[in-house]
Amino acid sequence: MARSKQGKIEYRSQFAQSGRNFKAGTIEETFPRVSLLKRRIKQYFEACDAEKKHYSVPGLGLFLGIRTKVILNYNPEDEELKEYKLAIDYALQRIEAYAAERLYENRGSTKGTEFLLQNTLGYANKSDVNSKQELEVTEKQRIKQLPDEEVQGRLLRLVPKIDQITKAQ
Repeated sequence: MARSKQGKIEYRSQFAQSGRNFKAGTIEETFPRVSLLKRRIKQYFEACDAEKKHYSVPGLGLFLGIRTKVILNYNPEDEELKEYKLAIDYALQRIEAYAAERLYENRGSTKGTEFLLQNTLGYANKSDVNSKQELEVTEKQRIKQLPDEEVQGRLLRLVPKIDQITKAQ
């Protein structure tokens, strides 16, 4: 008896969540043909839609049976693997677009979506970047304002510590 499309999606999702498909290898080892990878990526998005789950890179990795870092860092040099890279880039872009859209949908807190964007897709909070730069500038200015005797005293206290480090190496 053939399963309905919804039944197939639920079965694939449950199978992926069980961990029985997890290989933690490279993408091309796990998927010998790019068509198989593309089909599994499509199934991931269908399963998320059917179960009303959010798209995520870790979720994609679990569904495919591959570590998240493998997906995020996938950049093959071999020209034959270009199709694999395009499939992965498509999936990442679709997840990124979904996460960005969620920022505009939420009426409450957006911290979870911001966390995902920053930690899995490399986004940075602009205020955090500016704060770090300002902190570095103010520290440099503070050191410049110290009297020469204070700077020399600090340097003299550092010399023995530097000697110990160089002797240990």
